[in-house]
Amino acid sequence: MTGFDDYLRRAKVFDWYLHYIDYRMLKDKVQFFALRRKIWKKVLNGDTNAAASSSPELLVLHVPTDNSYVELVPDDYNIKNPEKVLIALQKIELQDFSRIIDDEIAKAASFYQEQVASVNQLLLTGDMAEVANHTLDMFHFVAVNIVTLRQILLRYDGFCRTFGASSVMSEWDCQRRAQEKKYEREEAEVVSFNNSNHPSILTLF
Repeated sequence: MTGFDDYLRRAKVFDWYLHYIDYRMLKDKVQFFALRRKIWKKVLNGDTNAAASSSPELLVLHVPTDNSYVELVPDDYNIKNPEKVLIALQKIELQDFSRIIDDEIAKAASFYQEQVASVNQLLLTGDMAEVANHTLDMFHFVAVNIVTLRQILLRYDGFCRTFGASSVMSEWDCQRRAQEKKYEREEAEVVSFNNSNHPSILTLF
């Protein structure tokens, strides 16, 4: 058991175990992506044994389109268009991973809302000790899920960097920086507007 797996085992509220973001399942998904990349790298390099000895789930690519999926297998590419394969893989990985992350966050958020309702019911009983304990468990639940989400995003980002895909964290950081600059510009415009319409008291004398 790794250090982070051990942390999760100790950190989770036992009775709520099934409602946390499933780190193990997401970690296994990233490892599956990595294994599939390795197999396809061999296939694209002309290793026919790699295709023959691998399971269909590693070789058949269900490439998402606007309304459905297009199923592609090594023979469809005839090992002539590796770039097309890599683009398809990136698209599949990002869509699959995003969908699973969304589902896991929705699961945890739904359970959290249920606990908010439970606390509201407890407040009616006047048992403030129980309210306090339950509320602390809720804060802890949120904190563990945030740490778990961060950890799995870092792991997925490491996978992307290893196999030459777009770095999710780098893209997110660029978007965050762009948003911060936008806020700074808007704040500067507000300050400038206020200064032009509300002169300093020193200028009144």
